[in-house]
Amino acid sequence: MKHALYIFIGFILIVSGCKDNSKTDEPENLISRDKMVQVLMDIHLIEASIKLNNERKLNKEEYTFYYYQYLFEKYNITKEDFDNSLTYYQQNIERFDTIYIDVISELNRLQGEISKK
Repeated sequence: MKHALYIFIGFILIVSGCKDNSKTDEPENLISRDKMVQVLMDIHLIEASIKLNNERKLNKEEYTFYYYQYLFEKYNITKEDFDNSLTYYQQNIERFDTIYIDVISELNRLQGEISKK
């Protein structure tokens, strides 16, 4: 799973590097940097869970819908807020890089805690 995470992050960085990196105006409901770290961390955990449950032949669409609805409610954001914030951060690559450094650190910390149990 660790290798897949690095591949995914590399892909995101490459794709975001292809965009116009000029500064853009902040969207109206920009998700704060710290909150975005937590949201992205949860998204990676959700995606891993979906992958595991897909292997068990559960209904992937229902499972995905349920967990993303929960995520948006948990952080009191909308899908539009998330999409607009993600686009904004991707267009400001330095900020996006620092966000993902924190996401990776938090996921590694969590993995270490789980490994100890």
